[in-house]
Amino acid sequence: MEYVYDCSVRYVDEQIGRIIDHLRAEDELERSLIVVTGDHGEGFGEFGKFGHADELWDTLIAVPLILYADRGPTVTVDGQAPLRLLKETVVDGTGLFDLTDGGAEYVYTEVPNYRDAIRAVRGNEFKLIDEGDDKIATDVSGDVEKQVGIEEIPATKRSQLEAELDREFDTTEVATAVDRREFREDLAALGYLDE
Repeated sequence: MEYVYDCSVRYVDEQIGRIIDHLRAEDELERSLIVVTGDHGEGFGEFGKFGHADELWDTLIAVPLILYADRGPTVTVDGQAPLRLLKETVVDGTGLFDLTDGGAEYVYTEVPNYRDAIRAVRGNEFKLIDEGDDKIATDVSGDVEKQVGIEEIPATKRSQLEAELDREFDTTEVATAVDRREFREDLAALGYLDE
């Protein structure tokens, strides 16, 4: 499974390279803003999960965010960004996080169409996952996310996570149909649709 995933990553990397080469050849690269991210990660056995099930572990929800604009020095930000605000931040300039600072302090996430059942908030040190009847706490401060007891999160940090978890957000709308046949075939080839 990892080999297939690696091949998919390589294919996407090659396609991004083609776009950049085309922009460069057309003298458009220096006037372009390129944004690369993903919709989800993949589980390779962490927490007993494979693929991208309806779960909120970091291996499934932490995706890279790469921005390219030929305007100034390269900056690497070691932080987190709420992708739900990406359009507002990049296109409108009205997002709630600055792409050049250390990232957002808290990021809310949910399993689309299951907001009341599976949602989470991730801070810089801990994450709180709410699965309805159960709450799961994890330590995200290291290289690998580790499940911990909720009581292991200091009380003030736990209160902040719970407050962020209960903030009002617009629910995520998920497209239920793909109109064009070729996209359906591509999605089926990647294992997203039974065709």
